[in-house]
Amino acid sequence: MLLNHKDALNYLLDNKDIAKDLNLRVLEEIHSLLIKDLDVSRNIRSRSVGISGAAYKPLDNEHQIKESLERMCSLINARVDGFEKALLAVVLN
Repeated sequence: MLLNHKDALNYLLDNKDIAKDLNLRVLEEIHSLLIKDLDVSRNIRSRSVGISGAAYKPLDNEHQIKESLERMCSLINARVDGFEKALLAVVLN
């Protein structure tokens, strides 16, 4: 998992403009690097998941997840400052 994060970071550093306009395609590319060899499915999940011992319930509908990701990308893309974009990516996630 750590090596996947390293690969994803290197990918972003080598392709600095790729996330200038954040969209689902870019998120899926980065996600595929992060999950390499981890037996995790690609793309937006289509089944419910839960977090053991937590009251939090993640979105459980593929369409809601896609809509939420698109809204997040729009909010991030509306900002100019890179640090503000990064903070929003963490907070809105």
